[in-house]
Amino acid sequence: MKINDPFGRVSRRNQQQYDTFRQQLREMGVDNADQCLTFTRNATLTFVKIAAVMAVISLVVFIALPKLIAPLVVIDVLVLLWLAGSYIQLRVQMNRYRREECDEASH
Repeated sequence: MKINDPFGRVSRRNQQQYDTFRQQLREMGVDNADQCLTFTRNATLTFVKIAAVMAVISLVVFIALPKLIAPLVVIDVLVLLWLAGSYIQLRVQMNRYRREECDEASH
């Protein structure tokens, strides 16, 4: 039993998310280390594009409505935190998939 997850709820949820992610990757045909790397690069590029678009939109809103800087900053920080959390989770799941599925297939 873990102190920060005494009933295993977080572990079960993480496993379910990983199982869904693994199934999606299999359906997409990602089954070797090169494809895993390509997927990770594409995902990173997508996250960077989203952040860039968000920055441009925020800049336009700030220029048009400078009085809204405080709520705009709060919203930007929340969205960036959500985006960073999603990206970190994706990388963790992708690393696990590469370890378990792609490395196993090469042996």
